[in-house]
Amino acid sequence: METGLPSNARGRGRGGRGGRGGRGGKGRDFSNKLKPQGKGGDFDELFANYSTTLDELHDRRERVIKVSRDITIASKRVIFLVHRAYGAETEKILNEAREKLKEIVNLFDIVSCELIGQNYFRHLKSISPGIEEFIESAAFFYYVEKREICSLEYIQSLLRRENGDIILNITPQDFVLGMADLTGEMMRMCINSVVRGEHDLSIRIAEDLRNILNDYEVLNYPPTFKKMGAMRSSSQKAQHGELLKIQIIHQQLTGV
Repeated sequence: METGLPSNARGRGRGGRGGRGGRGGKGRDFSNKLKPQGKGGDFDELFANYSTTLDELHDRRERVIKVSRDITIASKRVIFLVHRAYGAETEKILNEAREKLKEIVNLFDIVSCELIGQNYFRHLKSISPGIEEFIESAAFFYYVEKREICSLEYIQSLLRRENGDIILNITPQDFVLGMADLTGEMMRMCINSVVRGEHDLSIRIAEDLRNILNDYEVLNYPPTFKKMGAMRSSSQKAQHGELLKIQIIHQQLTGV
């Protein structure tokens, strides 16, 4: 039957063999497209490589977490030690605390090889607790020794090798979070100074606490919001310590 169509146009309709219809192309060879794209076309080898990479990632993360915990524990011990630095034992205790800070720096040096390049950002959450605790302990040591609030530059100077290379970069965000925790130790120091009768020192600490709190009140950095409650509480306790000091002085003067 004559259709009036050219011979090369026949079969291109829906389902025509070799044409572009929905069922066309039955004779095509798709075997190359179905081959796996791994090395040598072997899926097992491809996923074995993925498994090895993931295992290395998890192992590195566990090593970083372990060192971070060691840093946290050692930093807390420095804080406990520095709280005992008063009177005739001050210089001896501060020298001991200084050596312990160097031991913590050595821990950072050990873990620094795990935090090179993209691994720094990949494992930052794992090392951050140790960084914040170290900043708190180093800043508290500095405050007891100098009676001043330390700077980011001071903390960074501690994390340097003898040749001047930086062991680990301390970001402003880490510094802000670590310094927020410092207020709790300053509050304890203020209360202890009141009990020991060091009234001038307690006044200075209370003023420094108020200044730190005022700075954080205007700081628009969300991670610090959860720390603000503890900071306000520390400042209030220091003020209560000042009231206790006034009551003690009143009792000494009046004998009541």
